[in-house]
Parts: sequence; structure tokens; C-alpha cells
Amino acid sequence: MQKEEIESILKEYGLSDKESQAYLALTMLGTATVVDISKQCRLPKSTCYDVLNSLITKGLAGTVLKGKITYFEAADANQLIQSLEQKKKRIETIMPALKSMKESALEKPKTTMYEGISGLRSILDDIILTGEEVLIIGNFSNFSQVTRHVAPQFIRSRIQKNISCRYLSEESEISRQVKKEDKKELRETRFLKSLKNSDSEMYIYSKKIAIVTVSKDQPIGVIIENESIAKFQKILFEELWNKAAL
Repeated sequence: MQKEEIESILKEYGLSDKESQAYLALTMLGTATVVDISKQCRLPKSTCYDVLNSLITKGLAGTVLKGKITYFEAADANQLIQSLEQKKKRIETIMPALKSMKESALEKPKTTMYEGISGLRSILDDIILTGEEVLIIGNFSNFSQVTRHVAPQFIRSRIQKNISCRYLSEESEISRQVKKEDKKELRETRFLKSLKNSDSEMYIYSKKIAIVTVSKDQPIGVIIENESIAKFQKILFEELWNKAAL
């Protein structure tokens, strides 16, 4: 292996250019004075002292006193591996703190796509798993035509888990019939005329927003998981809720 390649690997290890040169010079010279090392590295004597002291601090070099002259020598090459192991152990001790910092940082939105009736069931199952109140905006008349086999099961699951629901729906004969069952089905329904032609529904729950739309009679949905976005959507829902008709 060429000297330049060895120096390059030492720099990848974490040594500076001068440290790599000095460590390699020490390895080649064995025990040597700072004068010998500075000549080998082509570094000023004062600079060489600083670099050698840095290697000593890192445990990669040592000194031997012979008479009144100080000699330097490289630590055993295995010390490089031991040093890395020590660094690894030190990093491992701060991993819990680093993970905690990451979790407390701004949460990036996580999105998951779903297709078809089975995808819709997955979305509704996720709502049930949270066990929290769900806020819904949609057109019950249009959407129930596609989800007529899924919606009743969702309602039964909500009731079993004691999950309440607030529903902003279009005002129609069908939705009025649904409203009559509100108390029994743990729901409160209000109406918005602007939802008359909607073919989508939005579910706001916990830290998530699920949006489902109907394309060619098949639901396509997405769950967005982000606390800030969910809070914002809840604020908008409350504004619409307060303006909706009873």
C-alpha cells in the first residue's frame, strides 16, 4: 500500500494532514527525536511539537526520555482500533439524548396512501385504534353509496370503543335521517350547504388527517401524520362547525 493511501485512510480516521504525516513518520522511524520527525514530515520544529502533543493526547503516540533528550514513538497500531471502540462507546452513551432531541424537533409530515375498499377499511381501523374523538367533513349521501358496506361497521366499532364523532355533512334527506340517530351512535351532526356536491371526506383525529375521495367508484385515501397540521385542521373545523346549521 502506498504512503499516500495510508495517509488518506488516517485522515478518514479523523487525523489532520499534519497528524497523519507525523504518525506515519513515527511508525516508519520507530523511536525518534522531534528533529528527525520534523525532517521526515518537512514541518517546522515548533509545529511538529504541537502535532506530536496532539497525537499523545489522542493516545496515538508516547515519549521516552534518554538522558536529557526526549524521543517520540508511535503507539501500537491496535490503538487505532481501540480508540475507535472508545469513541463508539462514548457515542452510544449519548444516543438516548440524541433520539430525544430528534423527537422534540419539528416533526416532518408522514404520509401513507391507500386504495380501494380495503384501503378505506385500513383508514377507518386506524381511527378506531387511536380511541379519540374524530371530526369528519363530507357528503354522506354521495360517499355512503360507495362505502355502504364499510360505514356501518365503522359506526359499530366507534360505539363499542366509546369514540364520539362530530360530523359536518351536506344537508339532504339522507343526512337528516342520519342525524336522528346521533345520540344512539355517539355523533353530533351539523350541515353545510357547500358540501352538496363533494365526493370526498376528511377525518381529523389525534395527530392525523385522513382524506378519502372517490375515483371511478373506488376510494383513494391518504393519511397525513403531523401534529401541527392536525391542530391547524382542527381550528378550521371548529370555525366551520360554529357556522354550520343544526
